[in-house]
Amino acid sequence: MNATYTVNLNPYDKNKLCALISIASTEAVRFDYTVKGKTVNTSFHYGTDQYSVNPEIVVVGLYANYLNSVTLNLYTADNAVETLLISISTEGQDYGEVPLSLAINIADGTMG
Repeated sequence: MNATYTVNLNPYDKNKLCALISIASTEAVRFDYTVKGKTVNTSFHYGTDQYSVNPEIVVVGLYANYLNSVTLNLYTADNAVETLLISISTEGQDYGEVPLSLAINIADGTMG
């Protein structure tokens, strides 16, 4: 299969803990990926059964200010598998100090 890839961190300028992995392959593939967690049972896993040529894979579940390890598996229709080990760094990103503000509106007085 010999797929190649490129990684674009925060591709849509909306989520700094997201990356877009663009795959260049000569045949249709389906994929799954795992973002390795920092502790036991905290890894994030996602996969699809849809086959496509040159898929663009949105990776979520990255840790902030961290060198994230992502295992990406590509599967062809004839059951060939290619595993890519990808490091995605979010180190040094400025996440700012945006305070969280919540507004709670209770319309039903009996619930309040």
